[in-house]
Amino acid sequence: MTCSALYRLSISRLSLQDVWGELFLLQAAYWPVDILVVAKHIEEEGKILPRRVVSVIMECRQLQLDLLERSLLETIILARKGEQKII
Repeated sequence: MTCSALYRLSISRLSLQDVWGELFLLQAAYWPVDILVVAKHIEEEGKILPRRVVSVIMECRQLQLDLLERSLLETIILARKGEQKII
């Protein structure tokens, strides 16, 4: 692997490290399994899902994005660098 290829790979990894949480929440909002039901079970075990996480998932659902719109939003999230995080 060349130096420039390694550099591009490391930049890609750094970018993904910065936005993985946003991408996860966006996808979790549209999973076939209701993540909020899973969260209630987690709370019953004494662990609390932060209210902000629940709020973000609900906001994502309210957008009612189709598959293409979600893909475009993922691309925007991945492409923006140095911008203030949405979440």
